[in-house]
Amino acid sequence: MTNPSESVGAGSSSYDAIFIGAGINALGGAILLGEAGWRVLVLEKNSTPGGSIRTQPLTLPGFHHDIGAINLNLFIGSPFYQEHKEALARKGLRFIVADPSVGSVFEGGRFLGISTDAEKMAQSIAEFSPADIGNWQNWTSDFQECAPPLFQLFGSPAPETETPDNPFGNLDDAPLSLLPKLKALLMESPRSLLSSRFESEEMRAMIAAWGLHLDHAPDIAGGSFFPFLESNIDALQGISLAEGGSVKLIEAMTARLHDTGGELRSSTMVEEVVVENGRAVGVRLENGEVIKTSRAVVAGVTPSSLLNLTGDQLPAPIIERAHQWRYGPGTMMIHLALSDLPDWRAEEARQSFYVHIGPSLDYMARTYREGVTGRLPAEPYCVIGQPTLYDPTRAPKGKHVLWIMVRCVPAEIKDDAAGDIIGRSWTTEVRDAFADRVLDKIESYAPGLRDKILARTVHTPLDLEALNPNLVGGDLVAGSAHLDQFYGNRPFPGHAHHALPLPGLYICGASTWPGGGASPGSGSLAAERILADNPISRQT
Repeated sequence: MTNPSESVGAGSSSYDAIFIGAGINALGGAILLGEAGWRVLVLEKNSTPGGSIRTQPLTLPGFHHDIGAINLNLFIGSPFYQEHKEALARKGLRFIVADPSVGSVFEGGRFLGISTDAEKMAQSIAEFSPADIGNWQNWTSDFQECAPPLFQLFGSPAPETETPDNPFGNLDDAPLSLLPKLKALLMESPRSLLSSRFESEEMRAMIAAWGLHLDHAPDIAGGSFFPFLESNIDALQGISLAEGGSVKLIEAMTARLHDTGGELRSSTMVEEVVVENGRAVGVRLENGEVIKTSRAVVAGVTPSSLLNLTGDQLPAPIIERAHQWRYGPGTMMIHLALSDLPDWRAEEARQSFYVHIGPSLDYMARTYREGVTGRLPAEPYCVIGQPTLYDPTRAPKGKHVLWIMVRCVPAEIKDDAAGDIIGRSWTTEVRDAFADRVLDKIESYAPGLRDKILARTVHTPLDLEALNPNLVGGDLVAGSAHLDQFYGNRPFPGHAHHALPLPGLYICGASTWPGGGASPGSGSLAAERILADNPISRQT
């Protein structure tokens, strides 16, 4: 890692590209440019790279907690990983498959989950609805047909021009017979689609729970694609974890960046993008240092942060859109060091990597509505990760960590839907009171959990934003993924393919197409665009 005190003179241009931020997208894009022979510099505000992908001993020594991303299926499925699999493995990146992977708990000690064992899963489904065995088989058959064009869509640039007659223009090459199914997956709400596909409320809830990992509550149009993709992928291959914690992915990517000749400076705050003669030519750091680039400045930031870097250098429509950029619901993260795993009433939940607490579509819709209107949800929606079931290296022998993601938690508190919490800001008392509500909810399905807690750390939505400025208000995807901020509208209509209307300036990250998640898809597409804009290779 380059010493932060090393500098490049204000008049030099020793770099072909400078990336602002060292999240997974910036690192992925920087690696691809480095492999193309470019001299690349990555600047990171925090003391370590990775953005939301970090692993730290948040509770007690020897307990390793993923601060954010823990499920790495999106990365495993990315073209970037397929191209760099062997190189990253040489850097120490190893994956563990969690299977059974995910499921939901219900009243009465019942559980409905997903595993790669088709017979076992059919037996589980039959306890709720025998008819849904066939419905699930149809669901998985649709995946075989629909996955290729969907993956092609998410791996391709979004259009530079609006196409109101066909909002997903990259589906034009799909067979005509598939278009109704594809458009339903991309346009319908989870409630609408799943109610037409499955008989039991539990089956619908189990699949729809994936939607709230983004900001797709059951009644949000366009919220069906992720539950469709993730539920099917889980059934085919389980969920992939990085052995030792998700930070191992970032460490391997950073090592690969260095192999290409790229540099990374941590603890380095970029104050502004330097513009000369109508072109982005470098950056000015907080300490006044100016670093020049000959080809590209790539901002891995949100639209609102972009304005802080560029001032009035962008066109008025871009500035207006950035001011209007809408963030999704906030998140609370609770990290527990445990003497043992929870004693779930449902035996199957004890073997599942993820356990969702969202027992009905109405439950999730209500929690979402409360959260986005500034109310602390009376009944939290929870994703409980049990990584040490499959990766015991994350805790001392015989001990465990619990990863709890609580979605739809407001950054600005207007009210408490249950009427019990009085405070209207994230004081220590309010934080602990709401965290206790979450633990109460989990204990209703896993009695005695508190007796197993050795230590806990809680991050409020504002804490998450402090850890990573792109998580505004605790929004994990750096901007709502509803249809008005999706595909060609993400983030700027007419400029969705990562090039901004200021020559030399580009943007990548979760706020850009194809959106959030632990995948370098945006960074890869940005690198593709940058190379296309600079077709003549750098002279060495």
